[in-house]
Amino acid sequence: MALLAQATCADIVCGCRIKCAQKLAASFAKEPKNVISRTILSGILLLSGAAMVACTAPAETPAEGDTLAETATDALSQIPATGLSKDQVKAKVRSLTSEDAAQNDVSRLGATRTRLNPVIADLARLYKAQPVTAELENGLAGTWKQLWTDDFRAPPPGAPKADAASIFQVVTGTYVYNFSNQIIPTPPGAPKVVVGAFLRAEESVSAGSSVLDIVFTRLGILPTALPAPALIAQLAKDIESGAVGAGGPPGAGGPRGAGGPPGAGAMPGARGPIGVKGKLRNLYLDGDLRVVIGGTADQSFNKFYILERVKP
Repeated sequence: MALLAQATCADIVCGCRIKCAQKLAASFAKEPKNVISRTILSGILLLSGAAMVACTAPAETPAEGDTLAETATDALSQIPATGLSKDQVKAKVRSLTSEDAAQNDVSRLGATRTRLNPVIADLARLYKAQPVTAELENGLAGTWKQLWTDDFRAPPPGAPKADAASIFQVVTGTYVYNFSNQIIPTPPGAPKVVVGAFLRAEESVSAGSSVLDIVFTRLGILPTALPAPALIAQLAKDIESGAVGAGGPPGAGGPRGAGGPPGAGAMPGARGPIGVKGKLRNLYLDGDLRVVIGGTADQSFNKFYILERVKP
């Protein structure tokens, strides 16, 4: 989880793949009902800079994550309180993030983060860190929609990009699924092409730790856009059980020898962030709002991810 960020992974991006995506988009625009074409096209999107997670380096130990978390949250604690009530602080968070909802101007993210810091610090003081095991019992598990993150880099020109209004996370206590709708570039006048993509991670928690450790195990695409938000948790279960997206070779995160419908499995050879590790800590969590700080040592464990709960 460098949570649900739409960042570009430099080690899997190259101009030829972008050109391939553009050619396939043009071809698909002529055959909008061709699911296999859409499958190939959406596979390219995962190779051309629209992965849902920033490239990160593995952390060495669970204790390291706790240390990084303490350093990041200690820095927030030094920010003076705003004097606002909890409801006012939450409203301010939503207001600031909605101004940047489209996330189409990376240059604005730093300024928005600066404006968010005081209210996020207030929420962190109200919440106080809790063990992840307790959080999973008290509301962390479920489906969350991303409102804002500063863990974002614009995709290269011509590459597919995530729809900032359709980025979700399903947390279960065993695994995490990150989902997004990906907008495929098409020629002028051609129909809009949108496909769903997912990135799966295994969860692990050290006893008493407030940091959730994850390692990415699988990425894949769907032949259509994501379903309604309330149905995304079931989609994750269906992918996990093999009812949807069971295909894909081990090299791409799919189970060995498993079958599955084309267009719903892991992409052959598309390793992307598979094997990458990340760490997350909830700065605030309640029935409808979640604020996460996360990343890796090279990011100083200092990226914000702000999410709202998806109601069943």
